[in-house]
Amino acid sequence: NVEWVQKQLPLYANGSQRWIRHGLPHHRRRRAYSTWFGKANMPIDFDVCAMANTLLMLREYDLDLTDTDHATVRFIEAVINEGEHLAHPFRCAPWYGSTATIIYHVARLVARGRLPEIERLADRLRQDVEAVNSGSSLKPMDRLLLSTANMWLGGSPILLDPTPQLEAETDRYSFFVASFLAVPENPIARKLAPLPIFHLRYRCPAHTLALIVEHEAIRRQLSPEVVGKK
Repeated sequence: NVEWVQKQLPLYANGSQRWIRHGLPHHRRRRAYSTWFGKANMPIDFDVCAMANTLLMLREYDLDLTDTDHATVRFIEAVINEGEHLAHPFRCAPWYGSTATIIYHVARLVARGRLPEIERLADRLRQDVEAVNSGSSLKPMDRLLLSTANMWLGGSPILLDPTPQLEAETDRYSFFVASFLAVPENPIARKLAPLPIFHLRYRCPAHTLALIVEHEAIRRQLSPEVVGKK
């Protein structure tokens, strides 16, 4: 159950069995969640998206936060306030690797997590949504994630309707990415890890469609008068 999971989190957190040796150096002594539960010889890994999901789960069950949970909250807060999700998305979330995906996860935590420290990030995230969305090379699904995030943050949808371009993305969009060089402690491997050639991109059309439906459901709930206008 969720209480059991929460008790396990400190046992595998950074510093409990070993310290993280990749990612951004100034965060390496934060006693935040590792991405997985593993044996003592398994590398510690930080991923903002995985952290946000775990915190959201704990808050959905109204659990009081432990010291490890609070350390994770502070890590997410620091990443967003320092703009590291913009400058170094892969190093903040190596299993997603996208600024838009990071914003999507943290915005959901802002909206539903009931965490004052995270709620304070709303204004910063809205500014980030505007800045990232202005990029001409942004993928259509990333724009959709930013639109959903903006609505969670109290703003308006960026996209008014799913487009044929979005529908075409359902078979090729990768929400989750695995880099087999993301956690090795070799410094050369860490430099190569962000390169797409070393990534395994997981595709799930059903999940992509669910993201599109989620966006449309939130949009209709916020502004039902827009639905019939095309």
